[in-house]
Amino acid sequence: MTCRTQDLTITPYPSYQRYITESRRTDAKALLMTAAGDLERCYTRINDYEACFGDLNVSGRESENKFYIIIAPEEDDLEPYLYVLSAEPQGAQERDKDGCGTFTLTHRGERGAGADDCW
Repeated sequence: MTCRTQDLTITPYPSYQRYITESRRTDAKALLMTAAGDLERCYTRINDYEACFGDLNVSGRESENKFYIIIAPEEDDLEPYLYVLSAEPQGAQERDKDGCGTFTLTHRGERGAGADDCW
């Protein structure tokens, strides 16, 4: 009987871990959407995304629960009329084995990640 009890308590753990990992991905999505909104508001004022990146300190911005951080393009790669934001996993989220990894969002609203079903 002890063996069955152990099996029952161990079996759900991987499913729970997968659930936690997947739920943390919302942290990346929220971070990117917030940063994109900030960039769009800035762009309506000065018509230059490149200047907005500096004004808003977008690069290095952490998600609310610190599972993701925004990595902005290198300064030489910034363009005044477009952007690509990337949210890289941090800490425990770096072990996300389902392939989502880094999330991206562009000025056109195009979304990307390591796998097709991440967004």
